[in-house]
Amino acid sequence: MKSEENIVIVGAGLSGLTLAYLLTKKNIKTTILEASSRIGGRIHTVKGKLDTPLELGATWFSDIHINLINLLDELGLETFTQYTKGKSLYETRSFGPPDIFSVPESQESSYRIAGGTQVLIHKLLAKASFSELKLNNSVLAINQLEDRLLIETSMDEEIIADKVILCLPPKLAGERIKFSPKLPASVLSILPSVQTWMAGSIK
Repeated sequence: MKSEENIVIVGAGLSGLTLAYLLTKKNIKTTILEASSRIGGRIHTVKGKLDTPLELGATWFSDIHINLINLLDELGLETFTQYTKGKSLYETRSFGPPDIFSVPESQESSYRIAGGTQVLIHKLLAKASFSELKLNNSVLAINQLEDRLLIETSMDEEIIADKVILCLPPKLAGERIKFSPKLPASVLSILPSVQTWMAGSIK
């Protein structure tokens, strides 16, 4: 990629913002389009009355997540080991007391980001250099115009780009974005079946 190219990233979640940050390190600015009203995607931290972070999305990571650990170290973010051993309360019915059971200490350590996972999102946002970040702006179509691309959005915008990078679940890309020319049939048949990690979780 060249620094003068117009690069558009679709999705302001962890993947999109990390990509924008990495391109910034190469002096490449980007435009980010996000369909929702906030950044973070499947990372969503809210604060309680005592300013305690509560995770409504991604929470833990472990030693196998080398790329994430390296990114956290590079950004200077603090982490802590998740406490697992002890008594837990589990409420299965609203009309009775919760069940109490003991949880043994986990054999494999898991970690959390101090201050909440959203701290990582805000740090990436602060470090990335982009031309624009547009929220509430869904991509409806991507059309090829010779050697460039025309993006049509839900805000009735038409954006010309040299490259478009989709940082959203493949299933969503296949369902919500119209491509011209059409993607190969082999790709279209795969997109709906690509699993999004933890998509079936309550969170």
